[in-house]
Amino acid sequence: MSGYIDIHVHLLPGIDEDGPPGLKSSLELAQELVNQGFATVIATPHSLEGAPSAEEVLACRQLFTAELEQRQIPLQVLPGSELALEPQLLRRVKSGQALTLNRGCYLLIELPVYQQLPLYTEELLFELKAHGYRPILAHPERVKAFQDEISYLYRLVEKGVYLQLTLSSLTGLLGPAVQKTAWKLLSHGLVHFMATDAHCTGRRLSATDWAVQRLETQLGVGTAETLLKANPGRLLRDEELEFPEPLPVHKSKSRFHLLKDKIFFN
Repeated sequence: MSGYIDIHVHLLPGIDEDGPPGLKSSLELAQELVNQGFATVIATPHSLEGAPSAEEVLACRQLFTAELEQRQIPLQVLPGSELALEPQLLRRVKSGQALTLNRGCYLLIELPVYQQLPLYTEELLFELKAHGYRPILAHPERVKAFQDEISYLYRLVEKGVYLQLTLSSLTGLLGPAVQKTAWKLLSHGLVHFMATDAHCTGRRLSATDWAVQRLETQLGVGTAETLLKANPGRLLRDEELEFPEPLPVHKSKSRFHLLKDKIFFN
């Protein structure tokens, strides 16, 4: 399978503390994304309180795209950002200071991983929705608050918030708690996108084939295509996603234990 669309990757050179430091490493990452089956990516540098600016990200992406074309690396790179949740986020997005994904109505939001969630989290997510935006939570399987209480994510998804998991989370690379939470979210139909969240070439990207195979084996043929191609394709076209109602967490315990037995104790 190929033609994947990655909606969360730190690819642009020198603009993101988590991304490649220079052009050479960015080009290597771009080539490895192609090798792993990706045709299109949204570059999502971290954005906190408007920095880096939208103009900086767009300019960097334009220059990098020219470099890809010159070197004949067949990867389409679209603009975006991974937005830290903060009180002024709606104002920044509405004013254009913070980039949405491919400049559409979807936006990728990062919550605190180890700290408590801000008290305004739910209110701000729903305020974004009320203004026509479609919030996607980046790697919620890594967020300690959700590991402790997955039912909170179920309530958010029921109200229209989307979830994006990291492919390497499925392998155990990011730890057993992350792996367990990722598969539980998948088994309950709470996941809408998979992405690499790659920062460089290495284990996160090399996990792609394994993760795709497990998605197909554990959750059914076509699952990987939905999460890596069909749903991201609708995002790029700014279309609403169509997906089944999620299974309430407390009603699907036996199904998760079946998946857990197969995945974690092989």
